[in-house]
Amino acid sequence: MRFTTWVCMPTTLGTPLDHKRVRNEFKSILKQAGLPAIRFHDLRHTSLNALLDMGLPVNTVQGRAGHAKASTTVNIYGHATARLQTEAAEKIEELITPVQIQLQ
Repeated sequence: MRFTTWVCMPTTLGTPLDHKRVRNEFKSILKQAGLPAIRFHDLRHTSLNALLDMGLPVNTVQGRAGHAKASTTVNIYGHATARLQTEAAEKIEELITPVQIQLQ
């Protein structure tokens, strides 16, 4: 059974899965795949950072994260938005100064 399938499934009694079982199975899958050990929760951070890196609006990422305020998303993932600010500044510079002037 694939990892993503059983993580979402309840036990046979209908109760949520034990978080220790999820953690242990996740670590086992990472090891079998030859990947570095990370926390299961790190998948959340990775996916939200990736969305911001792709240029999705903070409000969109906020909704996926389940944060009540966009400021929470920015506070946690501000480093990703800082990279986007640098990229935005470079694009503005290209727009304002499309021709390079060389002094002789």
